[in-house]
Amino acid sequence: MDWLDRSDLGPARQLILPRSNISARASLETWNRNFSGVVVLATDAPDRLPEAVARIRSDGTLEIDGAVAGAQTLVANIAGSAIDLEGKVVARPRVDLVAYRIPAGAHVRSLTWGLEPDGWMGTELRFRAWPGSTSTTGRYEVTLALPKNKLPRIGEITVGGKQLRKLHFVPGQTLHLTIPAGGSPTEALGLSIGVPETPLDGRVLGLKVVELRYVTGARTFDALRRSG
Repeated sequence: MDWLDRSDLGPARQLILPRSNISARASLETWNRNFSGVVVLATDAPDRLPEAVARIRSDGTLEIDGAVAGAQTLVANIAGSAIDLEGKVVARPRVDLVAYRIPAGAHVRSLTWGLEPDGWMGTELRFRAWPGSTSTTGRYEVTLALPKNKLPRIGEITVGGKQLRKLHFVPGQTLHLTIPAGGSPTEALGLSIGVPETPLDGRVLGLKVVELRYVTGARTFDALRRSG
């Protein structure tokens, strides 16, 4: 639990993403003297304690409290979201925590709401990328799978909040989609899936996300890439 103090990383702040694991934050705060604060990105503050607020500029530059983020160590809480952040991964103390050493002016390449560390989504997922001004058009590439031991699923896929198509999954099915998109940030890709099962452990398993990325002529922005 005191992994941060035992490491050579020095002071670090925790980056809270949507659907973060609050117990992971509490453990980091309680057991590590090198814990130096919390930065909240694209979600509400989990409590009333002072937080720094992060935003992503249209070109992907990360800013914290209105200024370009300086070089620092951020521990991303990825329990319910995924981030592709410029920098070097320097620690993975838990499946839901990734420590990044970011440079000054680091860029966020993509952010995914509702994606678990093991690649499952629940009932809702949203993904967007920040390719910057160098590319105005590209495409989403999505591969979704439903294992044979699950019940059928019905849902929909949207781009920019507009319904693109209905989804119907039978057990054992894998579906690949290619969807034109553009902008920086890109128009958000959304997935909504009805889940008929009620799991005993309380975790809702919608679909397995095999592939989720935004591709331009020059670069690929991958939701499943967590290496920094």
